[in-house]
Amino acid sequence: MAMKLKIFIYLSVFILMPILAVWAGISGSPIPAGVDHRVSSEFGPRASPGGIGSTCHKGIDYAVGVGNPMLSTISGQVVTAGSVGGYGNTVVVQSQNYSVLYGHLDTINVSNGQNITAGTSVGNSGNTGNSTGPHLHYEIRVVSPTTGEMMPVNPALVQPNMNLDDPATRQSLIEASRTSMETGNGECNLTAAGDLGAGGEALAPGTQTDENGAIIGCEEGIQEQGAEMADALAQQQIEAA
Repeated sequence: MAMKLKIFIYLSVFILMPILAVWAGISGSPIPAGVDHRVSSEFGPRASPGGIGSTCHKGIDYAVGVGNPMLSTISGQVVTAGSVGGYGNTVVVQSQNYSVLYGHLDTINVSNGQNITAGTSVGNSGNTGNSTGPHLHYEIRVVSPTTGEMMPVNPALVQPNMNLDDPATRQSLIEASRTSMETGNGECNLTAAGDLGAGGEALAPGTQTDENGAIIGCEEGIQEQGAEMADALAQQQIEAA
């Protein structure tokens, strides 16, 4: 019996736990090896690209040519797959306590409700939505341990296979990302992400869209909101084009 217990402990510590850690975090890059790309816009305050982009950027932009496969960096369920306002063609993959958004895709290779594994091509890079040039908008959101809201975090702070199911890890990322967002022009605050859902995009009261459903004056498709508007955001949606 003692030997069986030792074997169980060994398997749990040295085999099972590392596997679970991989399942519970971000794995690799959304850009396949060998594909030419560069970071064109970091997380946080920035000048508005072309006068149409948000000045409080909730993700990282990778400049990459149209038509390259973009890879899921997590295993989970596709909860959004379609045209979503200023994000253009968008895929969101959801795990239990975090999600990843891929925006401005040219084509989408997955469907809503589909379960996928890390490394699956979610779509091809593109220039759809409110965009000044071909790129991927890559956004990581985690569930706040204190409010239960989905909060955008700085992808540059998320290490490969970091355990995002751990509440302390998520809270640490949120606080560090808050510092990244609120340092600079003094006009940005880290606020809860809007609920995109499967068929539309959460919008603030008074948000204006064009005939295609794209938000006027906001590249990422969600205008910056105060924390007090989070509930209003979650209740207001538009149908995907």
